Amino acid sequence: MTIFLGWLFLLFVFNGAIFNIVPLPSFCGLWDEGATILLALMCVFKGVKKNKGRFFINCDFRFIVPWFIIVITGLIANLIWNYAGTWQAIIRDIIGFIKFPLCFTAIRFLGFDKKIRRFLDRYGFKVLKAAITVIFVLGVVSVFKDIGLSQSDEVRHGIYSYQFLFNHPNSLGLVEVLLLCLIDSEDNQRNSIYVIMCLGTLILTMRTKILAFVAIFIYAKCGARWSKKHKALFWITAISLVMGVSYGKLSVVTKWTESGRMSFWAGSVKLAAKCFPIGSGFGTFASHISGKYVSKIYSFMHIKEIFDAQGNPTAVLGDTGYPYYIAQFGVVGIILLTISIKNLLKMVRPQKQINWSAILLLIYLCIALTGESTLLNAGVEFAVTLAVILAKNEKKILGERINKI
Repeated sequence: MTIFLGWLFLLFVFNGAIFNIVPLPSFCGLWDEGATILLALMCVFKGVKKNKGRFFINCDFRFIVPWFIIVITGLIANLIWNYAGTWQAIIRDIIGFIKFPLCFTAIRFLGFDKKIRRFLDRYGFKVLKAAITVIFVLGVVSVFKDIGLSQSDEVRHGIYSYQFLFNHPNSLGLVEVLLLCLIDSEDNQRNSIYVIMCLGTLILTMRTKILAFVAIFIYAKCGARWSKKHKALFWITAISLVMGVSYGKLSVVTKWTESGRMSFWAGSVKLAAKCFPIGSGFGTFASHISGKYVSKIYSFMHIKEIFDAQGNPTAVLGDTGYPYYIAQFGVVGIILLTISIKNLLKMVRPQKQINWSAILLLIYLCIALTGESTLLNAGVEFAVTLAVILAKNEKKILGERINKI
């Protein structure tokens, strides 16, 4: 079971490359929704048969409950406003919304995180290090010679954005961030070369958000020791660093007020005010689902670039992030998500021992959500990786408790 779950995890991480190069049936693209439903059913079965209520007193429960409350308030908003195109849009958006917290909690509840961690410690890290090396070497080669692994239509700072076997540099960037945080969680000094290769590959993607994360990663590793003594200064500097790296791109986007991204940001605030306090509901705004099933909101709120000449939704609908949550779930949803994040941070900092690998992964998420639907598109991969990273920390704490006894 451990080996099976370990290899399945690696397939999850690299699914973007697999789907891009292997001609699979279209229904295979629903694997993440299927995995979410399967994990939920397994949790119900285990909870009824074995758990006897122990789950309902821990941080995992307090983390996921706000998300379920949002599902309820979101459905109420759907009934009140009736903006969703069809009931299929509502159902699919609920699954997309809940898959990150549900998969994260389910994997921990079922103990899969510890099994995957054991697989990585025995065999998996060797595979990940080999993959990191291959991706980096080919990226360096791509800088000097076109081998078909970079975007041919976009040059940034004199370099073609590297995407490896993925369909977009952002997809490669996400995977490299997951690999970087996993390797970093191993706490092996000999991993420095692999960390450097991951950072090098991230730079070669030439994406602004990813470059900001690279800057934060280096800064956090160099300043982790004094972050405890000067917390406010540490985080103010970190935020300033992100703004500094992203300034060029931010200035362009904010000046181009008619762009899809800026229209979504402005529209989300207007919609949250119009549908105060619970938002517009599921399947209504700033998601691919809302475009595919033609949300009624787009009939009175004009947003450029979201439909092509044939009326099909464009990739701009996936470049949203925060506007999705602001518009669809309103003030109530934002408050509930804040409570959930607070409980998640308690898991990341057990006994005041900061898990920097997990913190950095969450920092990347915060940066990415400024312009990407990260949790809707890669919620399962993100959830499993975060759970596996935290499993390492829990194993360390358990060992320290045993030694004290």
